Amino acid sequence: MLVFWNVLDVLDPYKERLITSGFVDWRELPAVMAECDIVLAPLVDTIFNRAKSENKWVEAALVKIPTIASNIGAFAEKIQNNETGILVNNIDAEWFKALDLLVSDSVLRGKLADKAHEEIIHNYSTVYTGYNLASFIRKHLARNIGFVLPSTDISGGVIVALKHADVLRRHGWDVTLIDAVSKHALKIAKKTYSYRYELPGFNVVAMHKTKMKAFFDTQVATLWSTVELVKKQPNVRNRLYFVQNFETDFYIPGTGEPRFLANASYCDQSGIRYITMSLWCQKWLKDVFHKESEYVSNGIDLELYPYRERDFTGKIKILIEGDSKSEYKNTDEAFRIVERLDS
Repeated sequence: MLVFWNVLDVLDPYKERLITSGFVDWRELPAVMAECDIVLAPLVDTIFNRAKSENKWVEAALVKIPTIASNIGAFAEKIQNNETGILVNNIDAEWFKALDLLVSDSVLRGKLADKAHEEIIHNYSTVYTGYNLASFIRKHLARNIGFVLPSTDISGGVIVALKHADVLRRHGWDVTLIDAVSKHALKIAKKTYSYRYELPGFNVVAMHKTKMKAFFDTQVATLWSTVELVKKQPNVRNRLYFVQNFETDFYIPGTGEPRFLANASYCDQSGIRYITMSLWCQKWLKDVFHKESEYVSNGIDLELYPYRERDFTGKIKILIEGDSKSEYKNTDEAFRIVERLDS
């Protein structure tokens, strides 16, 4: 008989027939148990022991060893008596009868062990039960959403996407920003300025150095170049394309592939859903590309932009907003027009 931990005084007369063992590393325990023919799991009937788990039966069943256990607590709840193990009341005669039965009947030992093993494999292993646990966890988690950005650098499109991300975050969503900047673009950017890797308050993931396998309720493409990235993510329930402009015209005729791919993003056939912050975009998506879209207005933070009556006293101030490097924004033309105004 193999006895774990201390030998009781009552077994002292049989000590030469006993093999004792102290604590065993959990990685070695299956091999040790597999050397046995029967596992005994006696428990005194106390409130504490009723709260103990059925792990000893589970561990034995995994290596196809039958168990005789006290008929209390989790053992009584989980072991099917004479099917996946033997349950006994804490009476000497019952223990002797059960042990004598299994010692003398190898066929019964095999049947109990096989049945218990089948029960454990199908109802206790993570391969079979993991989905139930994942479903329970998912049900209690906040909904999550990933905004796929062409980069985390400051731009009008990124700022708009961040504003929507912040609104969702403040309403309880778990928001992740996915930076899709390529290694090549990042290398070029670093030559001229300090690239903005972090955005305070947001979880930012760099796509070029991260293999994403996490589940997302929703992922949102925020520029034509991010649409294919969203489509390639396997564990995404809802895929959206947040259209903020007619990005085909970001490129002059003759540009080639970028212009064509931007245009193709508005007639995607994969089932991606379109949303837009512009009624103008909503109109041409419908009229030109026959795509339905949901209108999601940007809104204005009234704390930052409080209403006040216009006052035309003094000089009129004119704001010219736009990236002077972007030809399609015509900021140079705006300056030429302003120069013609009265000073």
